[in-house]
Amino acid sequence: MKSFLTGSRAYGTPKEDSDYDVVVSMSQELCDTLRPASEAEAPDYPHSVALRFGKLNLICAVHPVMYEAWRKGNELCLAEAPITHERAIEIMVPLRLQAECDISKAGVPE
Repeated sequence: MKSFLTGSRAYGTPKEDSDYDVVVSMSQELCDTLRPASEAEAPDYPHSVALRFGKLNLICAVHPVMYEAWRKGNELCLAEAPITHERAIEIMVPLRLQAECDISKAGVPE
């Protein structure tokens, strides 16, 4: 299983109450197994789900193309660090949208 730290703690702009955002490549089945234990669930992104466990925000990337989009976005954010939350969103959202488009067009298997 592949994973990496992302978000404000990775980008050098955490606040005292910031959570830990970790992107993990995993199967949809494993993600579904973890859902009931999650304290809260953010809205699903296409092919990834955010689950919360205390101060851990686990972003479950359930498709390899989406995991790579998160990874590439994280690298771009780290290259600009320290950056704001708003700037990270500007970088990440287009990459995730392109990944979803690529998955849909190609019918890329999981």
